[in-house]
Amino acid sequence: DIGYNKRYAELLFSINRPLTLAILPRLAYSKYYAEEAGKRHLPVLLHLPLEPDNAYEDPGPGAIMSRMSVTEIKEALGENLASVPTAVGVNNHMGSEATRDRTIMYSILKEVKNRKLFFLDSMTHPDSVGYQVGFGLGIPVLKRDVFLDNVDDFDYVAKQIEKAAEAAKQSGVAVAIGHPRDNTLLALKEMVPRLESQGFEIVPLTDLLKED
Repeated sequence: DIGYNKRYAELLFSINRPLTLAILPRLAYSKYYAEEAGKRHLPVLLHLPLEPDNAYEDPGPGAIMSRMSVTEIKEALGENLASVPTAVGVNNHMGSEATRDRTIMYSILKEVKNRKLFFLDSMTHPDSVGYQVGFGLGIPVLKRDVFLDNVDDFDYVAKQIEKAAEAAKQSGVAVAIGHPRDNTLLALKEMVPRLESQGFEIVPLTDLLKED
């Protein structure tokens, strides 16, 4: 959820590891973070707002909703990418409704393919079809293994980082998603060197595409 402000920028970049930044479109600091990530050779994703189950939740500017036509979806995605100009891939923000709709996901991911990007399914709903649709279209796809900070608590995040490490130990790689919050960033800053001392490696998300 990067792009609202610069409050966490210093802490985020002080982690000094190849994190992948998921930047929301059309916000005050969307381009700032995209450009700063580029200077540091960090991969950037368009954190694409998609329709949630709860009609009272606002996915934010540039959201793709089920009522939109194929043309509207294509135009919205294009404008969103223009506001995050260094994006090499896309992952979903919210989307518990949209990611279960094959028609919507096909329209989105067909355009992702046309633009030669990859897709990370954030798995905000266990029945998401994003990964399947992307795979069927032949685009590079990944999916989230662990959410780090469903609870905004340092100890909770630290345990989730350990859970991600265990998942990586089992399958070779793991994708963890977190938010720009004090507890999440501080936990990463403390835990990452500890995991590296145990033989784990933090890599850009783009490196995992080479493993697939």
